[in-house]
Amino acid sequence: MLKSDKNKKIKYLGKGFSSHPQYMNFGIFDDYIDAHKGAFQGVKSKDDNFRKQGFKLENVFGPPVSISMLYPAIGKENQEFMKNYRKLACIEVAIRDEAVGELYLDNKGKFTIKKDLTAQDKKRRDKGLEAVENIFSSLGAKKIIKSPYYFGLHLMGGCHIGINPNKSVINEKFQVHEYPNVYICDSSIFPSAPGINPALTIMTLAQKLSEELIKS
Repeated sequence: MLKSDKNKKIKYLGKGFSSHPQYMNFGIFDDYIDAHKGAFQGVKSKDDNFRKQGFKLENVFGPPVSISMLYPAIGKENQEFMKNYRKLACIEVAIRDEAVGELYLDNKGKFTIKKDLTAQDKKRRDKGLEAVENIFSSLGAKKIIKSPYYFGLHLMGGCHIGINPNKSVINEKFQVHEYPNVYICDSSIFPSAPGINPALTIMTLAQKLSEELIKS
């Protein structure tokens, strides 16, 4: 942890972590879908109503080993599921979660992540799962499988940008408060989770930082 002496620490360091929780869902069809062919991620939703409800839909179809890990069973049952690999379609629900997580070191110095789903997160998740079920049902899926696992693909927050040192880690010039020679510029500076994948935002911030460094 950054510190200038034993008693001085950055107050808001590690606060406000978010991760865009993702929920993978499968539809099993009678015909071959061959979702594993082509681009790894080629389609996403652009429904304004979904965005207003705090979620979006994506198709991300992995190789067999990845798909098998997302199915909530092992052994023979998992094998039977994987026999339908070419007949699987997938739709992933990605929610814009509330930045309430925390990153910290425990008493043994072990890096720890605490990230619970809020009531709003769960509401957004359920709305997304309902939309997926409606889509698969309308397309004639003979079975719909909702994976019980979720994973965070975009790790954000923990070093918030802001002007108040009590509620942020860096200032508007990307300098750590009270440590002007230390700069941070990645998704950790997000004060909240965006509604889109963060790559372009991170690149834009990096461009902005480069301009600030040239000035200095």
